[in-house]
Amino acid sequence: MSLSLFAVTKGIVVQVSDRLLTLVGSNARHDPNSNKGLVYEGDGVRMLVSYTGLAYIGSKPTDHFLAEVFAGHAIEDTVISELGGRRRQLGNLSMTAKRLVDALNRAKEVGHFAACSTIDVALVGWRWSRNLRLQPFAWGVSDSGLKGRFKICSVLLPRYWRWDRQIRFIACPNPGPIMDELTSVGKCTINELAEKMVNLIRKVSTTVPTVGSDCLVTTLVAATGEVRHRFVSQQLEAQFTPWVITRSGILHPSEVTSAGAQLVYLIGGLNVSIDAPLPTKSGMTKPQKRTGAPQSVSRKINSGPKRS
Repeated sequence: MSLSLFAVTKGIVVQVSDRLLTLVGSNARHDPNSNKGLVYEGDGVRMLVSYTGLAYIGSKPTDHFLAEVFAGHAIEDTVISELGGRRRQLGNLSMTAKRLVDALNRAKEVGHFAACSTIDVALVGWRWSRNLRLQPFAWGVSDSGLKGRFKICSVLLPRYWRWDRQIRFIACPNPGPIMDELTSVGKCTINELAEKMVNLIRKVSTTVPTVGSDCLVTTLVAATGEVRHRFVSQQLEAQFTPWVITRSGILHPSEVTSAGAQLVYLIGGLNVSIDAPLPTKSGMTKPQKRTGAPQSVSRKINSGPKRS
């Protein structure tokens, strides 16, 4: 498993997820450059996406599979970005979620899922109503207990919130009573909130070997499209970014080792900033080198499925 936490506040979604992948049975670490989420801007929707469960669909990393579903076409993994060009129609929230469900069901039907393996995808953000009002949402796509077919489920969010006080927390999957430590959080800044979420994941990682202590923190501001990525690690001196999919460009996962100020990309309606890592290395930005799927997964053998 992996663990992703979302916090929805007034106009902002904060997502914190670990990056550890392990092999089922041995819990051996695999693919240290993994990503478990992406940022998506479609037609009238901005959201953060994260998955837990099977880390490879067929021989392709799950985050790459999801990126292609959201983008609507195949994506090469050898470049950093695909910017500019004709604006694409990616669809609204309902169309995008249906496209994801159909793609997961097709992948399962053709044998890209190992036996007894599953995946849960969380979609959290905002969509614009017909009168252009922002509406927060939290949707999930899962096949757990659904007779093997993927379906959409939604978390009922309050129609009217006390934005000055209330923070709504969503976990994928739910880690149980330990979530009470977050639900009791009082008024705090966004950075303080993210730190509390990182600390919770690290606390879980001390007792659950399939949850890692290194976390990727992503913040999305609904109205302005500001996105901030920050990699929090106790060991690595670098920054990592997830997929960013918009109607007019794609930012691929990359490794950033440049010292100095933040890096900023303008992609579609999003203003994406990446925190600078510790100034101990020469500056460079490069595509992440991903480890291939375990052999049993590449050959679609049911034993030894790969999970995150």
